[in-house]
Amino acid sequence: MPEGPEVQTVVNALTKLMVGKKIISFHSTNHSTIQTSNFNLVNKTISVIQRHGKYIDFVFDDTSHLVIHLGMTGYFRTDEQPKYIFSLQTSTNQIYFYDPRKFGKVWYLTKEEFHNFKQIATLGPDGIDSTPEVIINKIKEDSINKKQEIKPYLMDGHNISGIGNIYASEVLFLSGILPTRKINSLSDKEIKILAYNIPKILKRSLEQGGSTIKNFSNVDGVAGNYQNNHYVYQQLICKSCGGVIQQIKQAGRSTFYCPNEQQ
Repeated sequence: MPEGPEVQTVVNALTKLMVGKKIISFHSTNHSTIQTSNFNLVNKTISVIQRHGKYIDFVFDDTSHLVIHLGMTGYFRTDEQPKYIFSLQTSTNQIYFYDPRKFGKVWYLTKEEFHNFKQIATLGPDGIDSTPEVIINKIKEDSINKKQEIKPYLMDGHNISGIGNIYASEVLFLSGILPTRKINSLSDKEIKILAYNIPKILKRSLEQGGSTIKNFSNVDGVAGNYQNNHYVYQQLICKSCGGVIQQIKQAGRSTFYCPNEQQ
């Protein structure tokens, strides 16, 4: 599933293509990905395209929103391919959204509906955009009442948004923290290190177009490059100590870590 860096990569590309343009043609299918029926975007101007965690948010000049979650394999292209979910055309560009595995979601929302849209309203501080101080305060606050393991905690967007399976493993390695540690076992020093490494890793990935593990690519079809710099995710040997990377299951997802470097 695309995480914060991958979604922001797509948002940056869509912004260059579509922001400030009036929609002259809109077509959507009756696909199950579309969560809102009977809406039309023709004659609306795209004011801004932004990211909330792993959600893409088109904001129009009438303050309505088109919100997209890419799911596992959702992607945008400027060329038409079979079985697109929706298309948007301006006077200069056209984009198509595809969702091969049908785990993506698309909502059209009024300003009032967006304000109460719980999928976004309940997100925690953003892993890319938030300062380390904000993340420190959030983790410390949650550690009072939450006793879950730190890796599943990081993957829950209600805690820190924009982090998924890949970057939770990467951030914990760089921070020297075992993924099985309970959140309430972390020292103040460990929380500080973790909070600084979250935006550090996510921004590094964003600079390289995100990570392409199976099929993620940008609007132009170009794959990300950060997978070539992963410390532990889907790695066999630790790049730091040369030890064997361990793989376990947490919350149904694969976790990768180095038992020598993480305590």
